[in-house]
Amino acid sequence: LKRITAIAGGTWHSLALRSDKTVWGWGDNGFGQLGTGDGVKSLVPIQTKSLTGVIAIASGNYHSLALRDDSTVWAWGYGLANGKDVSTNLPAQIGGLSGVIAIAAGNTFSLALKSDGTVWAWGANNEGQLGNGAKTFTYTPVKVMNLSGITAIAAGAHHTLAIKTDSTIWSWGYNGNGGLGDGTEIDRYSPVKVVGVTRAVEVVAGFKYSIVKGHDGTTWAFGSNTTGQFGNGTLDDSSIPVKVNSPCGRETGAERLHEIEKISVFPNPSNNGEIFITGGNQIDEVEIINLNGQIVYKAKPNEAVIKVEQLEAGFYVVKISSREHSASTKLIISK
Repeated sequence: LKRITAIAGGTWHSLALRSDKTVWGWGDNGFGQLGTGDGVKSLVPIQTKSLTGVIAIASGNYHSLALRDDSTVWAWGYGLANGKDVSTNLPAQIGGLSGVIAIAAGNTFSLALKSDGTVWAWGANNEGQLGNGAKTFTYTPVKVMNLSGITAIAAGAHHTLAIKTDSTIWSWGYNGNGGLGDGTEIDRYSPVKVVGVTRAVEVVAGFKYSIVKGHDGTTWAFGSNTTGQFGNGTLDDSSIPVKVNSPCGRETGAERLHEIEKISVFPNPSNNGEIFITGGNQIDEVEIINLNGQIVYKAKPNEAVIKVEQLEAGFYVVKISSREHSASTKLIISK
């Protein structure tokens, strides 16, 4: 393959987009995900048939998507995710969509971002991954509810992320490990705001976890961390964003992690109207953020005792900055 402009990978198949706007695939083809008109796997790249003018591609578990230069979306492979009730081995246009500028593919569902900033979804919906407030699957695109002004989308296995024009992040779908970043582990059938990170420029969704790139070049992760997906030196899951260790700078990741681990918040849960911040060489800033992403308290430098009696009971994110480092932790306030 030469002159490749984009690539995408499914569970057992891969796609490549060439500069001539043709799509090529290789690997498993049991559900027709290579789009070659048969179900025969290929050990070398083979061209997807009946498809030209492609400007973007995406791969789900066993299905494939393409966005053409006329803003139409085409799909093939596994049934349901391809907009049909049966698997198909040739590309077919997804009806009811126009003005599409981006696509994404989850395990068995698909997404399209339109030029008007709305997001549309179809396929499996058992965990709310379509974001339309329901749990029923659909073969035809439905509009994600209560969401506008979107500039980017990403599909995980069973959840979705989106960035708005104000650089906030919104998520919906499966949340069993906290991969939606809203401070809970409750599946969401409509979009919720990711807490603790603002001014996002890029999002990526994996299997039960999410990655966000901030405007300042920092990287944040949330959700499942059972194999170290966060890159922060732990195996702990998190339902709020935690910063990925920097691979460069004046200190090692281990040193940075050690500094962060010195800082603690207690009591947590708090039911007496105050919390204590301890540890670290110097605490420069403490922010308490609610689940709507609003800063509800900002402490003074080295303010060790923080009065929280004015805050309502519920979940919050405490963001602590110490020297050039920062850490976030979940705070529970009970009354």
